[in-house]
Amino acid sequence: MDPPVMSMHAVIEQLSSRNSSIPAVLPSSLSIVDAWSPNSNAETGGFDWNDAKSCLCPNSSPRHSEFGLTLFKLARYEIGLNITGRNETDEEEFVRTFFLFPPKFSIFRDPMHGNASVIYVGDLKVASHQIRHSLRALGLREEELDLSSMKRKRTSPDACVITAVRDPVEHFLSGYSEHEYRTAMFAETRGLVDEMRVRYKSHRYGEPRRFEQLVEDFLADPGFFLFKKRSDELDYTKLLRHMWGQSRILTVLEGLGLNLTSYLPSIKNITEEWYEFVLESCPSAAERVLEFRRRHNRPMEISGQHESSKDLFHFRRAANAVW
Repeated sequence: MDPPVMSMHAVIEQLSSRNSSIPAVLPSSLSIVDAWSPNSNAETGGFDWNDAKSCLCPNSSPRHSEFGLTLFKLARYEIGLNITGRNETDEEEFVRTFFLFPPKFSIFRDPMHGNASVIYVGDLKVASHQIRHSLRALGLREEELDLSSMKRKRTSPDACVITAVRDPVEHFLSGYSEHEYRTAMFAETRGLVDEMRVRYKSHRYGEPRRFEQLVEDFLADPGFFLFKKRSDELDYTKLLRHMWGQSRILTVLEGLGLNLTSYLPSIKNITEEWYEFVLESCPSAAERVLEFRRRHNRPMEISGQHESSKDLFHFRRAANAVW
């Protein structure tokens, strides 16, 4: 008789202990699912995504403080790293930053009455510049806020809270390309990277192996922290900011006592879908959207695209070759 497939709850309970270990990596292991699905099959992998969702993010509330370390442990398992080179304190800090690095907020007010119509939670590499431009194009006035300012701000209960996200793998790969572009093109960033004792920078720009090594360093290398101790102005948290997880938007909003009204799950067709999304999600801005359509009758304007998106130096192509 085949052994039963372990549920996500059982796996987390087994692996979340500080002293726990995961199975040895086998040459035949195909994915992270193999860590807890001993009788997986090609169609489902023996993995229940609904079970995973209810365990890791019940009611859209990520339980990163409970499971973040375990998820990093499983990620290392998937790529064949059985141990982490970071000490316990540094590992906890790095994982916490991945799940909690604060996003940016923009409050958009209707100048007719001054009330907040839209609260947009922005993230890097998710068309945030273009989104903010589109909301200003509706005639709304923008107020940019960081997390500390947002904590002190009172907002209208009628304001919608929205964001856009993209496939998490796509987001990470795009973030890597941006990180590499800035390292190659900007002397300040390159100088900071030169101070880090991490292995990925020993490989040439644009090589798939450089991306592979960065992923390993991201999951395990202590070199980022040695860099942090030498720089107070820009530590690893900001240097790697394009690659932090998107789920932190939900966590930060929960801490502010705000609920996400809705989100656009992909930016692939954002120019055609964005204004319809705002119309459906934000009654407080509906009149502005309808008036914009009557006057202009055009989709969202493309703006703010980063030079890294052109992939002139093949950073993204190298990452795609690996992933």
